[in-house]
Amino acid sequence: MSLAHIPDLRTLEILIAIADTGSLGAAARQMGMTQQGVSERVRSAESILGFTLVSRTPRGTHPTPQGRDFINHARDVVRSANSLADTVSFDKDPAHHIIRAAASQTVTDHYIPRWIAHLADTHPGVRFAIKTGNSQQVAHTIARGDATIGFIESLTLPELKGIPSEDYFDSTVITTDYLTLVVRPDHEWADLGHISPLTVAQTPLIVREPGSGTRSAIERVLPQALQAPFVELESATAIKSTVLATRVPAILPRCVVEQEIADGRLSEITIDDTRLSRPIRALWRKGTTLRGSSRTLLEAARNSAARASAARASATRASATRATATRASARGRKRR
Repeated sequence: MSLAHIPDLRTLEILIAIADTGSLGAAARQMGMTQQGVSERVRSAESILGFTLVSRTPRGTHPTPQGRDFINHARDVVRSANSLADTVSFDKDPAHHIIRAAASQTVTDHYIPRWIAHLADTHPGVRFAIKTGNSQQVAHTIARGDATIGFIESLTLPELKGIPSEDYFDSTVITTDYLTLVVRPDHEWADLGHISPLTVAQTPLIVREPGSGTRSAIERVLPQALQAPFVELESATAIKSTVLATRVPAILPRCVVEQEIADGRLSEITIDDTRLSRPIRALWRKGTTLRGSSRTLLEAARNSAARASAARASATRASATRATATRASARGRKRR
């Protein structure tokens, strides 16, 4: 079969949108078209290919078994075409290129700004378009081909439609993000300074929604399922504000609450024998090679993480030196 017998890229994108949304109308809205225009594209594709691609039912429009196989191949084609266009655009005019990526909420709020700052110095004129969602949503964005590279904070890669993540994505760990349990200073846990994992699991908390990297990390380290949450919120900033407004505990990325801990508005509580952390990962569609702007953004993330790690190590050494000097001074005073 020659390329003349394959629907064009725009039609392939429309078929993918139908498979993802389960609706001609929703696919039309996503593609900025009329529903009639989408239907005509489907009929044209079915005429070219010689088989039925989608089945229309009262519950929506879904791929036929043969259509599903074709659309899965179409995803790879569209993804490769987007990657090629991205590489050509970046190579042609890197100073005025738009870097398109997806990132989870914590990464967008607390890591992406540093990476952008680095790229603004090394690639002046580059612009950025970052889609933000929870880790599951970022994975779907990459799977659809709406972004070439994504960044999530998650112990494992998200699964899509029951298919193991290793069949969908390649990934690399960039750095480690730490979580911490916080309460207001007038909470009874503040005087204790530490608490058992079981007590935390049995306490209604303020938490992120299911599918977020923070929620997944918490659920993995606690000894039993979380108690029904006090409230679920879709951003770490909203959770922090709610902790400050109530006497309800929450587990948050430490980078989100560092200032509030430092100025005494929140108290940090140790969970006994529990390490709360998760990797910050970059992920991309399996079988693709990161090129152009995607590769540049990944390198910026790695360089930023290396600088931050070196700064933390330097601060740790300086703190240890000060502590040693303080102890030596105290021993000297005792001898006198």
